[in-house]
Amino acid sequence: KHRMTRGLRMTISRDSGGGFASLPIVPEILEERGAVRAGVLATLVDVYCGGLALEIAEPNWLATLDLSLHLCRPLSRGHVVARGSVLRAGRQTIVLEVALADDAGTEAGMATMTYAILPRRADTPVHARDFSAPRTELGGPGSGLAAPFADSLGIRVVDAAAGRAEIEMSDYVRNSLSALQGGAAATLVDVASVAFGRELLGTPVATTDPEIHYLALGKLAPIHSRARLLR
Repeated sequence: KHRMTRGLRMTISRDSGGGFASLPIVPEILEERGAVRAGVLATLVDVYCGGLALEIAEPNWLATLDLSLHLCRPLSRGHVVARGSVLRAGRQTIVLEVALADDAGTEAGMATMTYAILPRRADTPVHARDFSAPRTELGGPGSGLAAPFADSLGIRVVDAAAGRAEIEMSDYVRNSLSALQGGAAATLVDVASVAFGRELLGTPVATTDPEIHYLALGKLAPIHSRARLLR
């Protein structure tokens, strides 16, 4: 299946520091100011951390509980590089921290991910990735984005003044549990909040600090958002 991770052409590598993930910065993943949009960075973090957590949790499976992303400067050229470390590996949850940087190693942000460990059952998916491989390409020949990332996911703004946006379910955005992929949900929040903020302020805005708590698996389409002004 052609999933959204192929479109981003992610690469996961191992090195003397433990390992890192990267993706090329292309026009299709940029927001209005010319920086990589927060939803794309959240997708990178979720996919990369998911692999790290699965390696710890084997033979069990995972569900994303929380994703927190804090950006201190924009990333606009070269590659995004994400390097993760384990903060906690318990019997029920795994917590990871990820530093985001550019090709030169200059830090641009920090993220944390929390996963629930799901005990293996007969219908639990089998992860095909070779964790010992020095380099894993999640893209492939002909992969990439032919349209902006949010458009490729099928996200549409329904009512900017209410922060309402929707996404349909397709194999492109489903995860291994047949639910909306965590990065797709984060991008939906990103798109909705930017539309809402621009409507309120009358000027372009960018998402810099999304914090998302996943309460249930999103399976019934369309999945939609709505925003409320706090301050």
